[in-house]
Amino acid sequence: MKNLLLTSLLLFQTLTTISQTQVWTKDDRNTLYQEFLSNISSKYRDVSIEQKESIALCAMTTTTEKYTKQDFSSKIEIELKRIYEAQIGVCAKNIGVELTSNTNQNNTPVPIETNKEEVLEWTKQDKEQLSKDISDYASKYPHLNENQREKLELCYINEMTSKFTKKKYTELISIELKQIKENIIIRCASNLNIDLTNKPVVSNSTPSYSKEMLFGTWKFDNNSTIVFNENSTFLKTYNEKIYSDRVGAYIQGESTSGDWFIDSKGIITMNEKWVGIEVRTIGKSRLYNYSASGKFKIEEYTKDFLKINLIEGQQCCNKYGEIGRSTFQANRVK
Repeated sequence: MKNLLLTSLLLFQTLTTISQTQVWTKDDRNTLYQEFLSNISSKYRDVSIEQKESIALCAMTTTTEKYTKQDFSSKIEIELKRIYEAQIGVCAKNIGVELTSNTNQNNTPVPIETNKEEVLEWTKQDKEQLSKDISDYASKYPHLNENQREKLELCYINEMTSKFTKKKYTELISIELKQIKENIIIRCASNLNIDLTNKPVVSNSTPSYSKEMLFGTWKFDNNSTIVFNENSTFLKTYNEKIYSDRVGAYIQGESTSGDWFIDSKGIITMNEKWVGIEVRTIGKSRLYNYSASGKFKIEEYTKDFLKINLIEGQQCCNKYGEIGRSTFQANRVK
């Protein structure tokens, strides 16, 4: 029994050792990344530090995906050289960097340029926050499926963390970050063949209207103003000489008030009442009382624009020459 236990432990240890030799560890990936970075720095000195780091990260990632650790370790020097050159070339092309070799005459490795003061590690929490940020941003593209969103998120995180140190990232102002974010998303979408054309979801539902939408003062295109009050009353004022076909004379600078209502379909009911309006005719002046009820349908609405159409009842009054007019437009007075 004791021998069996020892045999089992030895077998488990052997399998564990074999497994570890097959898997790319964090240290292995970091060593491979530094190898690529050193190769790029020694041959392509005109490439910026950020571009070198992006190419090296890409090359390391694609290499560890393409080769197992054991397979890569079994390569001879000439094979490794070809792998380094091929991966660097492909990754540079993918991120749009043109490589021009300018190796120094002694062919000595060029020190990797880094600013030690700016080297801060991106933590798991940092990357999770980047994932959340880009996920929220991607909501502006509702036509993307879950798989496309995940690919964009991963590409964005890889590019952002390879292009910027954590310190540089935290020093970006909002407008810089917005521009960088958009550029990375567009570039990732292009590399992944994802169409970012925003296809808005068309809703067939009828818009719902509420009283709060009309509160305030509106100036109409017949040069009158209407104040819609929160207590369901309104005040209409005519700002120029108006001809009332019902009164049979010109009126100016007069106001009428009344009650108003609106339903969820955008039908406005206005019950207006003129009390004691003074009407002047040739040589005469008299008081005139007038009341009317009309229903208006909202044809167009934004927070600053209103277009309504008289669909039932009556209203007062039209400008001279416009008797019978039923459609009116208005701008909100701020």
